[in-house]
Amino acid sequence: MSNLCSEILQVNTASEYDAAIGYETIGHDISCNLGSLNIAQAMASPDFGATVEIAVRALTSVSDQTDIQAVPSIAEGNRASHAIGLGQM
Repeated sequence: MSNLCSEILQVNTASEYDAAIGYETIGHDISCNLGSLNIAQAMASPDFGATVEIAVRALTSVSDQTDIQAVPSIAEGNRASHAIGLGQM
């Protein structure tokens, strides 16, 4: 288990490497796309629900469009979980 973001828990599995330091088995690592809202501005908006929905859709879009082929275990974690976290500041 990983608690990368304090808001979520995700299961991860380690990658296995061969003698040449190549991937023998690609594991499942954690990727969490984070965003935050200025809470004073969000609460003052005419439609708080729509503000939150737009922010969640934006974070989901980031997750969907992310291409992390340099680290395939994180790419796999992002593909499988699409974890997002929306907070306040």
